[in-house]
Amino acid sequence: MMNPNLVSHKDLADVLSFVNDCVVLPPGEVTNNLASRIGSLLPVDGIAAVVAEMGSDGDVHKTHVVNINYPAEWIDIYERCGYAEVDPVVQKHFSTFALQKWSDTFAAATSCTHRSFLEEARRFGLVSGITAGIRDVNKTRASLFSFCGAEIEKDPRHLTILKYIVPHLHEIFYKAAGVENSPRPEVSFREKDVLKWVKYGKTNWEIGQILMISERTVKFHLKNLAVKFNAHGRSHIVAVALSRGIIDF
Repeated sequence: MMNPNLVSHKDLADVLSFVNDCVVLPPGEVTNNLASRIGSLLPVDGIAAVVAEMGSDGDVHKTHVVNINYPAEWIDIYERCGYAEVDPVVQKHFSTFALQKWSDTFAAATSCTHRSFLEEARRFGLVSGITAGIRDVNKTRASLFSFCGAEIEKDPRHLTILKYIVPHLHEIFYKAAGVENSPRPEVSFREKDVLKWVKYGKTNWEIGQILMISERTVKFHLKNLAVKFNAHGRSHIVAVALSRGIIDF
């Protein structure tokens, strides 16, 4: 959940407003207005998204690319040249699914193929940014979101905001792509209680104290919810619960 020590009250209000839109608005309306909405939260110049189907071997079998506002010429060159096979950010993302700063990844990319790709990317001003995304627990679906901007890497609050909103983007883009969700899972009253307090940003220990159960029991419920929701991490669990109407915003 969001660290209140790294974000302002305005950041919190803007993020909550964005999450509310992800929950209540049609997916297409959210994605169509994404550039302006994310632009109000973060200093971004371009956004691109990928939703992917993964095989049991861990390889990406099928992708759906959504260009929000990257240069159209760059997207055309990227696809024609098969740059997804050599892009170090994409390669790292689909092996680790960890949030990454482009500058760190580019600094470690030293092969001739990588250097050629980076020179072409620089021609379009794509030299600084952050990429994040999620792979579902059953490893059949994955997402990638790239946010380009000269300033986005510099402030830790930007990373905090992205860690919170990316799970909601993951859910909304799969809906927009027409990917069917599994049937709504059955959730116990106790699991809903745990979900409510996770949504409010409480730690496992705090939830245990509130509900008068052990921290180990809280972890047990969260593990079950992750499996039921095919979700990765606390924020993703909450994003799924909100998007499926299991808990209220």
